Amino acid sequence: MNQKKCPNCSHFLEVKKIIFAKGIFEIEVWDCHHCQSTIPKKIVKDVYKDITDRKFEEQKKFAEKMAKKFLPEQKVKVRFVEKLITATLVGETRIWRLTNEVIDICFPRKTLRDQDLFIEALPHELAHASDEVRLNPKHDPYSLQFTNECSRCGIPHPGEGHDKIWHDKYDELAKKVEKEYSLWIKKK
Repeated sequence: MNQKKCPNCSHFLEVKKIIFAKGIFEIEVWDCHHCQSTIPKKIVKDVYKDITDRKFEEQKKFAEKMAKKFLPEQKVKVRFVEKLITATLVGETRIWRLTNEVIDICFPRKTLRDQDLFIEALPHELAHASDEVRLNPKHDPYSLQFTNECSRCGIPHPGEGHDKIWHDKYDELAKKVEKEYSLWIKKK
């Protein structure tokens, strides 16, 4: 066992592995049984493979600009990945509270190939990542409220976390992203 003292209470810490999202991401942490502190040690596993070709570089710049503009106080990392674990998803927001609140917003290659789908998925994932939604005590991260219908686009939003609070933020961001995208296209 590695020996290290807790910075909060000076008791000895123990190394543990924490697995997130069904093994998609693993992190080793120092764990204190005395004060219940958990301190990140290192990332062990992240099964998503980032796209390295430059084909989607402009889209990535746009997505990063939108994240910075609409979530300015948050640490958001936009990732373009080969594919997601759940193949039917067009995007995924992963929140790693143990790694300094960095939020990964991941888009698979299939979403990037369809510009309309990408512009629809971007505000969807930004709304999930938004502190305004995530930290709202009235937000239900397990809600399936809009699984069958959506007032904005008429398509379902399968999966958890789609409640009224998320949907209001999604509507707001969708309008802003569409406006920014039309200005961005004109500049090209």
